[in-house]
Amino acid sequence: MRGKGFVRLKEDRRSVVFLLESVDEQDWLIRARPEIYFITDHYRGWPSVLARLSKLSVTECRMRLERALAAQGAPLHCREGSTSREWVSRWTRHLGLVD
Repeated sequence: MRGKGFVRLKEDRRSVVFLLESVDEQDWLIRARPEIYFITDHYRGWPSVLARLSKLSVTECRMRLERALAAQGAPLHCREGSTSREWVSRWTRHLGLVD
């Protein structure tokens, strides 16, 4: 969105990085759901978190994508003809997560 990254599939294709609102949220997610969320030293101190795709549900993924969009202040229309809901659905499929 407008040159700002807030979600990225890692090179290993087994994990994804989500932008968060704060480092506190990162700490909370890792403590609450360590089977899904983790960080590496590279992301320590930055408002983002890695998620294991093998453990990430479609519902959880969509919620993380929506929150990442909100954290960036993304517009309702992400690109011409595409709503944020459509964008979230496309990213969910791109990550290999299907209902």
